[in-house]
Amino acid sequence: MKLLLVEDDAKLGAVVQKLLTLENFQTDWAQDGKEALEFVRDNRLNAYDVIILDWMLPEISGIEICRILRDEAKYNYQGGIIFVTAKDSTEASSTPPSRLQAARGHTPRRTALVQGRPTSTVRTGIT
Repeated sequence: MKLLLVEDDAKLGAVVQKLLTLENFQTDWAQDGKEALEFVRDNRLNAYDVIILDWMLPEISGIEICRILRDEAKYNYQGGIIFVTAKDSTEASSTPPSRLQAARGHTPRRTALVQGRPTSTVRTGIT
C-alpha cells in the first residue's frame, strides 16, 4: 500500500514515516501542503492509496488541501484521506461543518488501518 504522510512537525513526521515503513507501507512524507500537492501530481500514474493529512499546516490548511485534491478539474484524487490533528474535540468542533462537508461531502471519520484494511471507524464529534 502506498501512503503519503503530510506532517509539518519534523520529529513526529520522521517517527510516523519510520513506523509505517517498518510495517511495510511504502511511505512518502511531505512537510507542507505545497509539497504534498507536488507529490500527488508527480505520482498520478502510481497514485497514493491513502493520504494521512495533518489538519493544521502552514500556508495551506489540511481542509483546503483536501478540497484541492478532490476537485475533479484539478487533481480528482479518489484514494482515502485520513485527517490527524493535535486539536481536541472542543477545538475541532469550532470548524464550521459546511467547510468539512464541502471537502468530502459527508461527516469526517477517523479510521485505523492494519495491514492496509480499515479496522474501525469512529465518527468525530463534528456533525
